[in-house]
Amino acid sequence: KRVNNEELKKLQARRGEMEKELDELNQEIFHLEGDCNTKEASLKRLHFQYDQSKAQTERQLDVSRERKQRIEALTAQIEEEKLKRKRERNAFEQQLEELINKHKWMAEFYGRGDPHQTSAVLPFLIALTSCLLQAARFQPPRAGPVADQPERGHRVVSHPAMSSCRGRFLKDRKVIVQGGDGDADDREKEAWQP
Repeated sequence: KRVNNEELKKLQARRGEMEKELDELNQEIFHLEGDCNTKEASLKRLHFQYDQSKAQTERQLDVSRERKQRIEALTAQIEEEKLKRKRERNAFEQQLEELINKHKWMAEFYGRGDPHQTSAVLPFLIALTSCLLQAARFQPPRAGPVADQPERGHRVVSHPAMSSCRGRFLKDRKVIVQGGDGDADDREKEAWQP
């Protein structure tokens, strides 16, 4: 009976130790669960931030691609406009050169043996070339009915560029004819006899 009492005391003491260890384990589990919950919350927050950053990066990439495409389109448009203006400039220069060559005989005719007339012809040629360019760009309107036409079937075209050219032409012609000695009116008549 005494042995049984000693064994019972030992068992009770052992039980107390085990309960104490169990309490310590429960407390450790509680702390571990708290740490786990905290880490899970941090992980969720990081996932959310990652998703937001990814979406923002994709939006920025889309905007960057759109801007790049727009820049490429504008660059192509600028190059096309440059080529167009270059072609127009070359055509204008070619037309101007053709007109100057076509009317070079006027400088040779009026400037023979007289340097004063040669210097007077140059502004006349410049004015004439400008007028011819304006006239070349001007397209007269279509002819109306026969009843509206002047006599002999000729149609009279009135345009500011043409009347301006006529005034400049007559003025420069008079300056050229008056470049030498003698009566200006007689020389003008003689120079422009048909």
